[in-house]
Amino acid sequence: MPPSPSPSSSPRRAALPALFIVIGAIATAGNVAQMTLRQSLSPASLQGRMSSVFRSFFWGAWPLGNLLGGVLAAGIGATTTLRLTALLGAIASMSIVFTPLWRVRDFS
Repeated sequence: MPPSPSPSSSPRRAALPALFIVIGAIATAGNVAQMTLRQSLSPASLQGRMSSVFRSFFWGAWPLGNLLGGVLAAGIGATTTLRLTALLGAIASMSIVFTPLWRVRDFS
């Protein structure tokens, strides 16, 4: 039986650093865009409250999502959970096409 290739020489593993850089750049651009949109659409006197509510929901939901992911992985398996969450994430990301955000051109 021939020896299996080392995990570090796997083409999939070699692509991970580039993939992480691309994902990080896209996430950063998305954060800047959503923060700019929120700040430009909310009155100056409410921007602090808007940011605090947004952060509370976002950071509060994160551990709940981690818990749900762990429960799903224990129930249906890690690979199936990762595939399911990737699909749901893609659907959620693509749903922006059907929102009025595409028509926002003037923030004033």
